[in-house]
Amino acid sequence: MRLRLRLPGPVLWTAVVALLAVVWMTFAVPIGDGLDEAEHVFRAYQLALGHLYPQFISCALHPKPVGCNGQSGYLVPHRRVGGYLNKSLFLVIHKLFRLSLGRQGTHFNPSSYSRYLGLALNASNTVFPHFENTVLYSPVNYVPQTVVFWFARQLSAPVVTTLFLARLVAGLVWAALVTCSVALMRRWRWLWSVAVLVPTGLAQGPSLSADSVVLGLVAVSVAYAFRLAHAGEPLRRSQVARLAVLGLLLGLLKFPIPLVLVGVVLIVWPLLGRGRSRSAALAALLVPCFAAAAWWNVTINAYFLPYRNTVFNVSEREHINQHAQIHYVLTHLLDMPALFWNTFTAGRLLQVDGLVGAYGTHFFNGWFAVPWLILVGALVLVYPQRAAPPRRLRAALAGLFVVCFLVTVFALYTTWDGVGAPIVQGIQGRYFAPLLVLVIPILVGAVKLPWRIPKWFIPAAAMTLSGLGAIYLFETTAWTYYHQPAWQVLPRVVRVLF
Repeated sequence: MRLRLRLPGPVLWTAVVALLAVVWMTFAVPIGDGLDEAEHVFRAYQLALGHLYPQFISCALHPKPVGCNGQSGYLVPHRRVGGYLNKSLFLVIHKLFRLSLGRQGTHFNPSSYSRYLGLALNASNTVFPHFENTVLYSPVNYVPQTVVFWFARQLSAPVVTTLFLARLVAGLVWAALVTCSVALMRRWRWLWSVAVLVPTGLAQGPSLSADSVVLGLVAVSVAYAFRLAHAGEPLRRSQVARLAVLGLLLGLLKFPIPLVLVGVVLIVWPLLGRGRSRSAALAALLVPCFAAAAWWNVTINAYFLPYRNTVFNVSEREHINQHAQIHYVLTHLLDMPALFWNTFTAGRLLQVDGLVGAYGTHFFNGWFAVPWLILVGALVLVYPQRAAPPRRLRAALAGLFVVCFLVTVFALYTTWDGVGAPIVQGIQGRYFAPLLVLVIPILVGAVKLPWRIPKWFIPAAAMTLSGLGAIYLFETTAWTYYHQPAWQVLPRVVRVLF
């Protein structure tokens, strides 16, 4: 009975590390200092109000709203996209973000929270903040935060408490999803644990952003596909239905995440049957995902405004036109390799530091990120695997990884950079953190060693890599924001809040 009830080692390790990260990062990162956290909060709160789509406001007719103050120049849109939200919520997150930045040589003081503990959510006072960079996200990206904000509004809860609770709930959902993904795997569990516990995941899981849900859903979807593939039995209708539901959710996430469903289909391809049954299964899997993705993106595109031209200084703004940029790419296909080369030589194409460790508005140093990534890749390569994935599946997943990368780069080129820009700006390594799980089937067992690896080596190496990544994340976050060791930070914050 004890053997049956005992959790497998990788599952238990993933759950423990993920929960530690949720508790620590929830309270350690100052409110508002998460990457674009204010804008994500505004979008999630807007959804909690029942508004599926954002709102426009004309700066000529309404010059006083927050979104129109202090903006001028022909590259600045004459209207803003956002919504009327609770004024106390805007005030708290705006002020706390300013305090988290601090002056040069100073660090964040948790006592700053005490100034705003008395402010509560209510419907009487509203303000119009603009958040063009998050209004395009569907509700699926913010389900945990939206639920918290909805209940908080009904209870007129304190704003600071609500924000911390929303972080905590989002983190717990992420921790549950990544732990379930490890439990779903029948092979490579230790490798999967390392991939989902990448420091960027530990930091973004308990955050008020879209990354939390993305990291969890991608891990669960791919893990469930591999569980079915490793079972080797033809898919039942109920299993196809589960994959279709996961595909529908993936379709409503930000690009290039809907393309992950193609990887799911590639993994379960031999189990789909033949002839009409295979065609029916493919339709059931692919149509809901890409129909939902097409519907949402076509509908929400009417609210697109170049975010770069609404918040950046005049010297950094560009003439951004999606249609003109697409036309430029299609008519200058021979120039695209040079575009990638220029971006690579400028150090903007491969953001390894952000891929491994993005926390708040900061990133790990390359001296830690690059060796950590190399060691993880080496661990995957030497993993003793008797029944390695077929070469065709490896090649197909590798091609999918490249396609996801190219789609992301060109999406940023059309929405962030001026028409005909010589390099692509706006690429962040954290965009590709959810895709790290695809690296495992691409590389696992690719190197056959002439000797046997001891059974204890893989678990020990996996725990060492993921444990060191978590410790370095905690310590780096503590010294960045508080200039203190990690073990001293949490009591300081908790003492103020409780």
